[in-house]
Amino acid sequence: MKKNTKEKGGIMKAEKVNQIANKTVLFAYGGLIAISTCIVIQLLGLSQLDRNLVFSLYCFTVAIPGLSATMYIFYYESLRGVTSDDLDTFCSLSLLLLSPIIAIIGLGGVFFHFSKAAGYVFIISCFISLLALILNEVKVNKFMKKLKRKQ
Repeated sequence: MKKNTKEKGGIMKAEKVNQIANKTVLFAYGGLIAISTCIVIQLLGLSQLDRNLVFSLYCFTVAIPGLSATMYIFYYESLRGVTSDDLDTFCSLSLLLLSPIIAIIGLGGVFFHFSKAAGYVFIISCFISLLALILNEVKVNKFMKKLKRKQ
């Protein structure tokens, strides 16, 4: 009997971690959409754009629909209780990974418009953040594997 409740507790804990991860992704992607949209609106008001800003505008043009679609996928998963295994994995993974990267590249173009030093500082901080994100993902994967072994 105790084993059964322990399994339920582990499953419930894994579901809770998944729900928190989904909310975090929704929050981050919503922020990227908001920032990208604000920058596009500001760029449309300018009479002349240099190469960095034109590049950024194209990045945001590609990233905003992808970010929106990814948010819909995560919202659909949380609302309907569907896991990402049930959805088209290739499309959801490509949207999940490429859209924020393209949006961040667009932000880099805006920083390079301000100055090359600001652009390089932005690139360095992005690499440091990416490293921290990868290390955190490794920790989460180890935690989830331990949770599955306990079940």
